[in-house]
Amino acid sequence: MASAWGEKGKWNLEQRDGKTGEETELQLSLLGSQDEIAEVGFPYFGGDGTEHFNKVELENVLLHKLPVKRLQLADGSTALVTTVYDLTLANYGLERGLNDVNCATSYDDVKAYTPAWAEQITGVSRSQIIRIAREFADNADKTHGRSMIIVGAGLNHWYHLDMLNYRGLINMLIFCGCVGQSGGGWAHYVGQEKLRPQTGWQPLAFALDWQRPARHMNSTSYFYNHSSQWRYETVTAEELLSPMADKSRYTGHLIDFNVRAERMGWLPSAPQLGTNPLTIAREAEKAGMNPVDYTVKSLKEGSIRFAAEQPENGKNHPRNLFIWRSNLLGFLPVKVMSLCSSTCWGRSTVSRAKTWGSRAA
Repeated sequence: MASAWGEKGKWNLEQRDGKTGEETELQLSLLGSQDEIAEVGFPYFGGDGTEHFNKVELENVLLHKLPVKRLQLADGSTALVTTVYDLTLANYGLERGLNDVNCATSYDDVKAYTPAWAEQITGVSRSQIIRIAREFADNADKTHGRSMIIVGAGLNHWYHLDMLNYRGLINMLIFCGCVGQSGGGWAHYVGQEKLRPQTGWQPLAFALDWQRPARHMNSTSYFYNHSSQWRYETVTAEELLSPMADKSRYTGHLIDFNVRAERMGWLPSAPQLGTNPLTIAREAEKAGMNPVDYTVKSLKEGSIRFAAEQPENGKNHPRNLFIWRSNLLGFLPVKVMSLCSSTCWGRSTVSRAKTWGSRAA
């Protein structure tokens, strides 16, 4: 795919040799041409049951065998490499003749991600799961990829849900050769798919012919913060972590991670700072500094802070809300009420979390 990683990397997204540029057929799998067989650990989350989720207890880390190549790096050290395809099939638990004890030998084995495993969690019979999978794939094979998934944002209407259901559907389409085929692929209605025409839509929607740039913010973080949804959070970062992760690095409330992401430039935010940005240039001029250096210095000193660090401070509340159509009012009444009022709705769980609001004074 590329000969280097970084801004100056030589990227190659076509089936061409990275050095010569000649057309070539890229290798999908290393199976049969591997240097050795390696064991790789994959996190398993299906053993954590709740009142809403039936669990299937297995080891928290499942070891799977997969083919690898050993490459010598520029510094003389060696590294094991494999393909994404091989990693994906190993994670699925597909037995490929490598004598992997954690792979299923039949659909009736209660091992990770088999029809029998899914039956215990969902209540859908394994025979129905097998039937719909075979019909979907068989139709894709006979029609050259004209199998389609039609789905709305209901599967994705809460935090973290895109990590499993959406990616599972996308993988199914990729493996069946449906992506990019007329009459096949991903037919998503409402929401995320609207990003495709964003390049042409932005100049009109945000009047970029006379002002720029428009500052966008992901709506999930916006409402999570400004409608006090973080006060009712029951999920901890530890529950989302891989069992192989260092849990000591990921402590605190989930809103803490949103704040860190804003501070490190990974996420936009609005309002961004607890200080009106229109006054920063004037204050920087008084201090004999350029606005960038002044802002960085003030953030380090704490005289300027990110608004998300003090969500209950009145000066950080949104001042204007333009509603495009009525979806917001109809679908999220409690959130709108929270934006417009200081009244708390429901039971707050903030007592067990890091209380950002206590710093608002």
